[in-house]
Amino acid sequence: MLFWILALFGCLQKFLPNNEAFSHVFVFCRQYRSPLLHSPLRISHFGTTNQSLADRGLLSENSTITVESILGNANIVQKPSKKANFNGTIGVIIQPESKGFEFSLIAIKKLDYIFPNWYTVNLDEDVEVYADKSLNSSWVSAVKTASENLKESKDSTLVIPSFSFTGWSQWDLQEFLHVKGNVKEFINLVLVECESKKYDGILLNFDTLHSETIRMTQDKQAIGKWARSLHAFIRQISQELKKRSLKLFVTTTPLTVSLGNVYLIPPSLMLTTLNEKLIDGVIIVGKEKRKCTRSCNYTPRFIDTSLSQILTHFPELGQELPNAFSSSSFRKNLIQPDEQISSEMKKTVLPNIFVSLSTIGNEILDGRYKGDVSGKRYLSILSTHKTHLEWDEHCDELDITYSDSVRTHDLFYPTLKGLKHRIDVIDNYGANVVFENFGDGLLYFMDLT
Repeated sequence: MLFWILALFGCLQKFLPNNEAFSHVFVFCRQYRSPLLHSPLRISHFGTTNQSLADRGLLSENSTITVESILGNANIVQKPSKKANFNGTIGVIIQPESKGFEFSLIAIKKLDYIFPNWYTVNLDEDVEVYADKSLNSSWVSAVKTASENLKESKDSTLVIPSFSFTGWSQWDLQEFLHVKGNVKEFINLVLVECESKKYDGILLNFDTLHSETIRMTQDKQAIGKWARSLHAFIRQISQELKKRSLKLFVTTTPLTVSLGNVYLIPPSLMLTTLNEKLIDGVIIVGKEKRKCTRSCNYTPRFIDTSLSQILTHFPELGQELPNAFSSSSFRKNLIQPDEQISSEMKKTVLPNIFVSLSTIGNEILDGRYKGDVSGKRYLSILSTHKTHLEWDEHCDELDITYSDSVRTHDLFYPTLKGLKHRIDVIDNYGANVVFENFGDGLLYFMDLT
C-alpha cells in the first residue's frame, strides 16, 4: 500500500507544486484510514406502510441482514397496526422520558398492557413513594380514550405502572417487610395513586434489587423465611387490589438461572402465587451474559428450557406454602418433574407468564461494557460508520463491529430475525411477550407480533 501512495505522490509532483501534491496525498491517506463512510446513509423517517415485514422481505431465513435494510425500514410500521402474527398477550415497559409514550398510542391496537416505569419506593425509615417527573396523567387518559374507541375489536389496553425498589438489596426489602405497619402504609400509598390516576393495577418491579443475597445451596432455612415473607406481602397487597378490581404483576428471573445459583426473587414463589391466583402475571426479565461483558436477549434455546422447566418445577397443587419452602423439602418439592402437573400448568400458568425482550442493545469497548445503545444511536452508528456484520450463533443475534480510528467497538443490538426466533418459541408455549425499553428501540419491532 505504501508503494502506491509514494507512486501517487510522485505523479502529483510532476503536475502540482510540492506543497499541493503533499496535501492531496494527505487527504487520500486520511480518507483511506477513516472509519467513517464518505457520505452518511439515509435513515428512514417515521411512517406507516400497508406491507408486512414478510412483504418487505425482512423475515426470510435466507435473506442477508444488511445495513441498508435496517436503515430503510427501522422507523416504518405496518398500518393498520393490529395484532396479527402472535397468539399471546403483548405488553410494553416504558422508561421515563422516552418515545415509548408516543409509540404506544401508534401501536395501541396491538397492546394489552403498558407498564410505565414511573414510581420508586424510597429506602428510608419512612415509607415513601416517589413519582418520576415524566408521569403524565393526560397520556393515561389518551390511552384509555383510544382503547375505548377500539373496544369492539379488542379488549381494553391497561395502564399498570411499575413500582421499583431501586437501590434496595434483598435484605433491605426483607427488613422493610418485617417492620410493623410498613406494608399497610405502602399499600395505602399505592391505592391512592391508582385511584387518583385511574390506573388498572401495579407492577412490583423486583428486578431493580441488587444482588446482596444468599445462595440456595448454602442457606435453605433463610430462603424459606425470605419466601414466606414475600408471600405474605404479595397476599396482602393482592387482597386490597382485588377488592378494587385492580391487577397485580411481579417480575422475576428465569428458573434456569435461579435454581442452584444466586437469585433475588424465588421464581418458584412467583409460580406459587400464580397458582393461588394472587397475581395476574409474572414477567421474566433479564439478559444472558457472555464473557461477563456482552449481553443479549435470552436465546431461543434458553427460553425453551426456561418455559419447559416452569411446567415441570411447578409446586405441587394444593401444597401449603410453609411446607413447600421449608428447609427440608425446598429443593425436593420444586425440582422433581411431574408430567401430569405439567399438562395442567400449560393451560393455567403459561397464559400468565410473560417473557421480556429488550429492544435496545449494548456496546463493548476494549473488552469492557461501555453502556446501553438506544435505537437512535444504533441507526446513527450504522449510517455513519464502516461496519462489519456477522451472525453470532451463540447468541442467535447479529454482532456488529466498527472502529473510531483508534479502537474497535463491539455492538450487540436486537434484529428482526433474532427477535422473531425468540417470539416463535414463546408463542409455541402459549406464553406472552413484554417489550422492554419500548420507544428507545426501533418502531418496526412491533410488526413481529
